[in-house]
Amino acid sequence: CGNHEEYTYFVDIDDTSAPSWWNAEDLPDNSTTLVLECYQDIPDAPEMYANDTCEEVTVGYDFNQTDYGNCGTEIHRWWWACDSCNNCIEHRHHITRDDTEYPTLTEPTEQGDFECGFEPARQFPTPFDNCSTLTVDDVDYQQFVTDGA
Repeated sequence: CGNHEEYTYFVDIDDTSAPSWWNAEDLPDNSTTLVLECYQDIPDAPEMYANDTCEEVTVGYDFNQTDYGNCGTEIHRWWWACDSCNNCIEHRHHITRDDTEYPTLTEPTEQGDFECGFEPARQFPTPFDNCSTLTVDDVDYQQFVTDGA
């Protein structure tokens, strides 16, 4: 009989969903700054992966590091992933490494009350700092002699 019917329809599929992190548990917490002491190692940035419901995506990573010499370091890290429809996710992480501890000095060994006419040898305390190397030249020195009663 040759009867047939043909029906054509078109479907538009829009990608409105951003990719998601595949290994989100490896992402550092971005709600707070990671604060380290100057002698602590800065953790390596994790390698991140993202998936998308429509296509493969590539993860981008960049960072900015500012060094403040012996006084610390500041790092801003960010990861992002975008699909071809420009749906993107990003993650930012801030790290500071600071010198928050004061230097210390060792006490001179010869101190106390002395007889008249005896002047102890000039002694310098030894400085120590957990973030930088100090020498005797870094110590301000003043000697006071008070007369006894």
